[in-house]
Amino acid sequence: MHYLIRGFYKKIIHPVDPAFFMTGYALKSVLACVAALFAGMGLQVPNALLQWGVFGAFIVMLSRAGDSYRERQRVALRVIFISALLVPLSTLVGNTDLLREAYVFLLAFFAFFGAVLGLPAMITGLGILLLNLFALGDPDTLSAGGDRALLVMMGGVIAYGVNFFILPVYPRRILRKAGSSALTDLGDYFRVVAESIEEKHSLEAVDKFRDRARKSVRRYREIMEAMNMDPMAGLDRNEGPTALYAILVRMLTAVINLNQNSRFDKASPLYDGVRQAFSALAVDATVSFERLAQNLSGGETPDPAPMDRAVDELENRLLELGAYKRGDAVREEFLEIWGIIHALRNLAQELETLGHLRIGGRA
Repeated sequence: MHYLIRGFYKKIIHPVDPAFFMTGYALKSVLACVAALFAGMGLQVPNALLQWGVFGAFIVMLSRAGDSYRERQRVALRVIFISALLVPLSTLVGNTDLLREAYVFLLAFFAFFGAVLGLPAMITGLGILLLNLFALGDPDTLSAGGDRALLVMMGGVIAYGVNFFILPVYPRRILRKAGSSALTDLGDYFRVVAESIEEKHSLEAVDKFRDRARKSVRRYREIMEAMNMDPMAGLDRNEGPTALYAILVRMLTAVINLNQNSRFDKASPLYDGVRQAFSALAVDATVSFERLAQNLSGGETPDPAPMDRAVDELENRLLELGAYKRGDAVREEFLEIWGIIHALRNLAQELETLGHLRIGGRA
């Protein structure tokens, strides 16, 4: 029980995590289906047809795809109207074995072919396929199919209202919060790595912050997957949630590599100079990470220059030490530190890229 509660806490509650939207989505899906059921009962729909209003609501709530609020609206509308148009035909075709088999084949073909056109098209096709399979499994007259279509429309419109107006979910807003949380944890991880050279933190503490940052980045990906986000949308334009995820992964990798290569010998003549520069770097990097995290949460676009200036200071300090003139042993250590500076420069470039990232509006 202890491990269950601890796992729930880490995954859902800490940090304050937008993954709670999944619970809200499940609740409003139930609400939409119940509302469609009561609406049918209020209209005195025969008991044999009540389920079709619920089917319409269920399909709309199930068909969540698209990288923005408006695109999800379009997907839901397509599912409602195309399904309603096809349900009467499906109801009639279900009476004939040969036609039913051919019809199922065509529906399945176009549904799975939609995957080639992108995730929204695939979700639309699968929603339409599922609803029409219900109709094929309960064949009736064309008139009965028309009644079913009207109820599907009613349930779909109710679910549409619940999903997009009464209890709306804004995918990009949620992912901005998740990205801000991940970036904050990455900043904390970088800070303890930079300060560990002065032995301000134990290796266990550094590992703790690494695990937290890793889990935050993984959580961001899991939220993207739960929202059925296109994993390549906007990546080439440095735009959208996928581009943010790519940057977070690269930054996590860069800090992990830095941690693995930032062990220096206290007896080295380079130690004091590098230690002081790293201390200043930790402070400036923390400022950069915090400002970028605030930017993702709706703040002003920050200037990532403090991180660049700190890396420049470290580079200049190392050159002033003249390590390459002090013999092979010191020269080798100088080259190792120079490699770390190169890694830090890459990290600074990622921070600059993140500063120019366009994740989109509130939707």
